[in-house]
Amino acid sequence: MEARQPVPDDEIDLRQLFGALWRGRWTILALMVAAALIAAVLSVFVIAPTYESRTYIQLSEHSSPAYATPQAAARVLTSVSFLRPIAARYGIPTDRRLERMVRAEAVRDTRIVYLRIRDRNPQRLEAFTRDVVQEFLRVASERVRQRREVTSQRLAAVQAQLDDVDRTLRLSREVLTRLQSRADLGTDGGFARSFALNAAAVSGGVYGSLLAAQRDLQAELIALEPPYLVQEPYVPSEPVSPRPVLNTAVAATLGLLVGAFGVLVREAWAAVPQQQRSPSTVIPEPH
Repeated sequence: MEARQPVPDDEIDLRQLFGALWRGRWTILALMVAAALIAAVLSVFVIAPTYESRTYIQLSEHSSPAYATPQAAARVLTSVSFLRPIAARYGIPTDRRLERMVRAEAVRDTRIVYLRIRDRNPQRLEAFTRDVVQEFLRVASERVRQRREVTSQRLAAVQAQLDDVDRTLRLSREVLTRLQSRADLGTDGGFARSFALNAAAVSGGVYGSLLAAQRDLQAELIALEPPYLVQEPYVPSEPVSPRPVLNTAVAATLGLLVGAFGVLVREAWAAVPQQQRSPSTVIPEPH
């Protein structure tokens, strides 16, 4: 029977692993502290703070299609063609950086768009955001404003007709009242009474129709609501970047991982025999 060959043990010895890490603890600690200090210094003294304005805009379904949906409005708000004239007034570069400066996204299941703008100057950011929002509301409200003007004119015309019909109706009722107070109407009186009754009936029907039209136009005018701000542009006092605490924690973690990896590589390299590190070339002797 053949003897079984010994199977090499490839399992990791945790005691050796932790021993290597413990022997290199000062190296790991030094790298972690150095990385944390560098990140903290860069975050506090080198990297300029960036501020972010935030606002919510409620859109109107009666606006033109380019401004009626959050997706379409977000494309307009982030387009260079829309932002360039406003940015030029504040000395903001009008290149690709302008697109990265402005972010707009749709709020799910609503007709609201969430607008965020970043800049290093909080005063300029607040003024720029205000102008961007006002310009968007102006162009998005043009179609709604036109429709409201037309509806208001129709409502005024209906109101004028109501006034005329109301006067006719009151006059017809006054004539009927006087005729009914007379004992003997005669032929002419009977004809006048029939005419007054007919005029009152027609005027009453027209008046009711005009009242219904007036209510419909008033409801339409209320429904023609232009876009408006759900939240005024808001610039928090604290910058959104850099974040010294977060950056320092991330850098310390990375320094810990890099230090641990370096210590393990160094221990593994030290365990390799010298002959395997730089094998010598054997030159055969001539016979």
